[in-house]
Amino acid sequence: MEEKRTSSYHTEENALSCIADDTALRIYGKIVRSREMEYQVIKAVEEKRVIAPVYLTLGQEAVAAALTEFIHGEMVFTQHRAHDIYLSLGADLGKFRDELLGLESGFSGGRAGSSCLRYMEDGIRLIGHHGLIGENVPQAVGASLASGECVFCVFGDGSAEEDYVLESLGYAVTKQLPILFVCMDNDLSILTKVAERRSWDLAQVASGFGMESRDLSDCPWTLYEIFRNWDRKAPLLVNVRVCRERWHSGIGIDGEREWKRNEIVREQLIRKGLEKEVMQIEDDAREEMDLLWNN
Repeated sequence: MEEKRTSSYHTEENALSCIADDTALRIYGKIVRSREMEYQVIKAVEEKRVIAPVYLTLGQEAVAAALTEFIHGEMVFTQHRAHDIYLSLGADLGKFRDELLGLESGFSGGRAGSSCLRYMEDGIRLIGHHGLIGENVPQAVGASLASGECVFCVFGDGSAEEDYVLESLGYAVTKQLPILFVCMDNDLSILTKVAERRSWDLAQVASGFGMESRDLSDCPWTLYEIFRNWDRKAPLLVNVRVCRERWHSGIGIDGEREWKRNEIVREQLIRKGLEKEVMQIEDDAREEMDLLWNN
């Protein structure tokens, strides 16, 4: 398992060289905005302005940054840890903040909070988590079956162990539904590692069902190419190895990450000669989130 979770950075440089600078910078901008928002959420929890449980996406946001490049109004079924997808889709920041603060002006009137993100405005159809672990997977399959539409579904490695999730993957293959399944694999179900929970590999199981599958690190450049080349005619599963930066629930620190994707991406862009643009993106994101939360 440890070998699989180690990124191969030299191949990622090659992947970046195939992506236009404006696209790479846009992806980095989403990463930075997501992280700056999460820093403000942490501050609000520390100040007891946010008192409901929070499920932070720090450490995994590069996946959402790449994935949302290809979401243009399709239904998106997310897990409880989905701040980064909400933000990367361009959903309303003020409604996100107010939801966490428990205000009626939040996207769900302050009643859903961090774990049940839902946004059905501005051409976005984000259908969030509702409480039952992994329930978004059969919902995504049912939505695609009923509508005939392409659907995006994001869930975690712990959810993958729910029986209805595996059944849903098999049914998606049987019906050849156009669903992109993305498993955010942080190797932890709350605190228990995958190796202690199961002996099977999700990508291999999906392949056994007859589904095309990938098992990758969270390099946004590689993921961008995978997502771009999906033909939307049959289901695809991508198991993405990510490093959770904060607790399963709350703002505590898990420990030293195996790799720091945001820093790797930043260094790669600077080596490409984009330092000025990178710094401007960072300055703009900090200013935007500071104004959002502190004025």
